[in-house]
Amino acid sequence: MQIILLHSRFTRVRSMTLTTRHMLMLFMLLVISVMAVGALVAYLALRHASQGEPSPMMHKLLASLMQEEEGRKEKYLKENLAVMAIKLGELQAQLMRLDSLGERVQGLSGVSPEEFNFKEIPGRGGIDTSATHGAKDLSMDELQGMLGKLSDDAGHRADYMNAV
Repeated sequence: MQIILLHSRFTRVRSMTLTTRHMLMLFMLLVISVMAVGALVAYLALRHASQGEPSPMMHKLLASLMQEEEGRKEKYLKENLAVMAIKLGELQAQLMRLDSLGERVQGLSGVSPEEFNFKEIPGRGGIDTSATHGAKDLSMDELQGMLGKLSDDAGHRADYMNAV
């Protein structure tokens, strides 16, 4: 490849001849310079990252990741709470139906009221005001266990109704 240089200040024309070897050396020089600039940028980024002060961009990235994780956890908890509330409502409705049916059947069958008291309101959830000093938060497993016990209680009342 031949390069010809023309300019008004030059008294004569200048030319350069580039061979394949010259082109390969220019290409290698370009590759080495790109690698050196990349290594310098990586070194500076790592040096500033290890100082303890995150860059504003890194801070924003970490904040968005944390916010996204909190959003997923909150969504998961809300969905589980909604499912448990629906289950609890269904169980309470089933118990109320069984109680009202039990009162009717008890009156017709002649079973003594002391044996199974349908007039007494069954226990409901909420804060136990009698033991405020020993109160503790329930875990998800304990709450599910309590719902299971309530479901078993509804089953026992249904069995009693069949027996009456």
